[in-house]
Amino acid sequence: MQKEDLVKDLIKSRGFSIKSFAKYIGLPYTTLLGMLKNGLGGAAVDSVIKICVGLGIQVEDLILAESGANNQTDEVETSLVLTELCEIIKSLTAQQQLYLLDTAKALKARFGDDK
Repeated sequence: MQKEDLVKDLIKSRGFSIKSFAKYIGLPYTTLLGMLKNGLGGAAVDSVIKICVGLGIQVEDLILAESGANNQTDEVETSLVLTELCEIIKSLTAQQQLYLLDTAKALKARFGDDK
């Protein structure tokens, strides 16, 4: 997966449009659009960091995503899922967290270790 494709997918999965995400991270819309169209490789480091912080990922996640290795891409996607889950869990009460844990255990028991 190309870095730009990963960023576009993450922006969409977070509920943003390109324009609203640019505003959210304090980057001109045309700058972000140009980066996604022409590539992140030649972009200013500060701009790439703003994107990563806004998406809750590390710059290394972008590098791994472009490596072309499926297992590394899977690791990046798993890492992103875990990061998002952790944020959600932090916002829950202790009782809600225990309910979520029980639900996760039930799902694992039902579906086994299939990946």
